[in-house]
Amino acid sequence: AEQNSADYDECDIERVKHNEFTVKRFLLWNKLNYEKSFQQLDNCMKWRKTSGVNNKSEIDAPEEFFKAAAIFHCGFDKNDLPVIYFR
Repeated sequence: AEQNSADYDECDIERVKHNEFTVKRFLLWNKLNYEKSFQQLDNCMKWRKTSGVNNKSEIDAPEEFFKAAAIFHCGFDKNDLPVIYFR
């Protein structure tokens, strides 16, 4: 990730460095296949950067989603970041 840090959002890089579960969930999903896990993590982090996931908020979703209760704010995670739930 260091070589291509422009491909990733800085807060995602920090999350990988400091939150063990960020990496562990990919390893668990892929039954400890390190190569496949790394590729999925790499793809996920690139997608998060290009999609601007870390810069999204409730106001980015169409109002109709809230009116239909298809999306709503449901609190904060352990890092005090807002959690938005999609049905």
